[in-house]
Amino acid sequence: STNNQVVTVTGANAISGEANLLFDGNEMTVQGTPVVVGTNSSSVLDLKNTNSNADGRAVGIAFSTNNGGSANAHITAVQDASAKGKLNFGGYDGTSTRNIVMSVSAGTGAVTKPLQPGFSATKSTSAQAVNAAYVSVNFNNEIWDNNADWNGSTTFTAPVTGKYMFTGAMRINSILAQGGSVFGRINTSNRPYVFGNITDADDVFNATTAQYQFQGAVVADMDASDTATLDFFSNFATTIAADPERVWFQGYLLG
Repeated sequence: STNNQVVTVTGANAISGEANLLFDGNEMTVQGTPVVVGTNSSSVLDLKNTNSNADGRAVGIAFSTNNGGSANAHITAVQDASAKGKLNFGGYDGTSTRNIVMSVSAGTGAVTKPLQPGFSATKSTSAQAVNAAYVSVNFNNEIWDNNADWNGSTTFTAPVTGKYMFTGAMRINSILAQGGSVFGRINTSNRPYVFGNITDADDVFNATTAQYQFQGAVVADMDASDTATLDFFSNFATTIAADPERVWFQGYLLG
């Protein structure tokens, strides 16, 4: 009509064909199974930002399951000044903050997940004494922690249920020629994983052994709020060295 409205005329002159296209003045809904975009296999739905300064600005599709609120999730495409494109998957975190949870580079095919739970820590100060008990290694240097799931010293807490890859290494000092057991473990809420088990230290160490390296790795099943630590056990007196190149703990959510 002249005031730019879509109308339906009833009676003998009724307009037909738009029954599955509904517009209430605010939202337009297309109903059908399936919703057809084009008429042949090469047809695409082309979304464009025609602004002359569009570099770095996104164009995409937002998905909402609420009424009148911000989009729960979205898929957007961004192009930089070098005409390199990136496809981003994200959403809102329950507030007005928009997060990118996965990006795919159109140029290289690289997939990055900037918020994927994970951490890396090393020990550069304060050697720890161990004698006839388990000791959780206390790490003072945080390299990275994507979602603040690492407590800054000994413990990673899983934010979601999944399979987590953990790797760890320890160097122990002041080894004497004496019997006994020494070993490391990656200890999770569901179960421990022992590595580097030496049940008779006399067979490995002697009076001139000044240090020894232990390292292990595991893919562990964890539930949300489960914890993981890197532990060491020795039933004779020794110390875990303060050595960031040889004492470290890392973890990452695989899926």
